[in-house]
Amino acid sequence: MLDAQAAERSYHDALTMATELAMRPLAAHCHAGLSTLYRRTASAARSQEHAKSASTLYRELGMTHWLGPMEPSRTAGCHSRGDRSPSQSSP
Repeated sequence: MLDAQAAERSYHDALTMATELAMRPLAAHCHAGLSTLYRRTASAARSQEHAKSASTLYRELGMTHWLGPMEPSRTAGCHSRGDRSPSQSSP
């Protein structure tokens, strides 16, 4: 299993490359990944910072599908990418 520091380095390296290459969708995903990582390592302020950056990019790019995981109620607690909100649950 990859440790948190290695994951953080990888996300930051990817974010740097995405920014240099003007790959804004990838940059948004990197911010979302960092938000999740920091949330799971109890760094709430850093998690919120990256969630806000990801949300801003997703909105600017019209990638509203990806906003769900970045909602404040979702970033407050841990969840996996496969979690579904009650409104998305099957009857």
